[in-house]
Amino acid sequence: MQFGGDERAQSVLVGSILLFAMLIIAFSTYQAFVVPSQNAEVEFSHSQQVENEFSELRSNVVNAVESGDERSTSITLGTRYPSRLLALNPPAPAGAISTTDPEPIDIDGDAGPVNVCSVGETTTRSLVYEPGYNEYRDAESTVYENTFVATTFRDGEPVPRTQRLIRDGRIDLLVLTGDISTSRTTAYGIDVNATHRYSYGTVEDPVVTLPSQFTAETWETRILEEREDVSRVTDTGDGRVRIELDGSFDVTCAVAGLNSDPAFQPPGGTDDGVRSGGGGGETGGSDGGSNGGGDPPAVDQLTADLGSGNSYNVNYQVSDSDAELVTVELILEAQDGTEIDSATAYDDGETDRVQGNNGDLKNTGPNDPYRVRLVATDAAGNTAEATDTV
Repeated sequence: MQFGGDERAQSVLVGSILLFAMLIIAFSTYQAFVVPSQNAEVEFSHSQQVENEFSELRSNVVNAVESGDERSTSITLGTRYPSRLLALNPPAPAGAISTTDPEPIDIDGDAGPVNVCSVGETTTRSLVYEPGYNEYRDAESTVYENTFVATTFRDGEPVPRTQRLIRDGRIDLLVLTGDISTSRTTAYGIDVNATHRYSYGTVEDPVVTLPSQFTAETWETRILEEREDVSRVTDTGDGRVRIELDGSFDVTCAVAGLNSDPAFQPPGGTDDGVRSGGGGGETGGSDGGSNGGGDPPAVDQLTADLGSGNSYNVNYQVSDSDAELVTVELILEAQDGTEIDSATAYDDGETDRVQGNNGDLKNTGPNDPYRVRLVATDAAGNTAEATDTV
């Protein structure tokens, strides 16, 4: 008797091979497309984190100048991908952070060169972060220089945040010193030590030439685009930009050292407060009024920046040597003086010094330049005011 061949085992084998092949294809697709996409999201989130940390560093540099206290910031240079059971991740990306070589800042007025910081040569640096991402290719670098933070992209224009170098009738130099150069996947701490601000005085039609990571076109069309007192910005050909201004400007200088003491001290840099210099101008800041005797409060610090959700972050410090502070009010105004919003920053009346951060001011209008006005009142009825343009 003869029996026919049994092919059932072949069917099982073929089915197993097909199933295994489908699993291999699915895993390959996951490894080739899903993993890179998820890692790119991790890297993008990290780039946003670094930009926020640079903004915090910028605030700490400004606040160190105003308060005289050492400030610390951590920059997270690298990131890590989520753990995976089967799929493979590339090595964790490291980032590099470094300061550029010091380059000179020059200011010329209608009467000739102005030695604002009263040293032989005033030099400053930029702080540059460069990521080593594996997937997110858009972000090229994040830079802090000349009082502002900007992120550069491989395709597209740099995106700068609000600068505080040139404001209405003021040029506030904030010179950066210190040598940083490192690459790692972990956070890197930066301590900021700064001098107080020195006021040179008034300069007519000043020309500011300073080192920058950005072109004259970027300065003119993005960094200073809302400044009507800028007549022209040009590249000098040596990595610096030349900014020509129209009008009278009070010029000040402060020096901040990164992970070191400031490389030099302008006149009055070791004393409290802002010092006047040889330019013959008057120091800007707070205007006080005496209603009840004694000295009015002193506004030691007022910096305002536009945050998220149309809210404003306001850092302030007010002191009074003669009487206890009663209230500190914050008012958001349009340039014509129209009040947009207000908030009470302090109303306890039991201290001679108030310092803090307030985020209660909000604006629902267009993103035009606004100013934050601080009004402090002490127990003797004396008041002081200060404003900061946002």
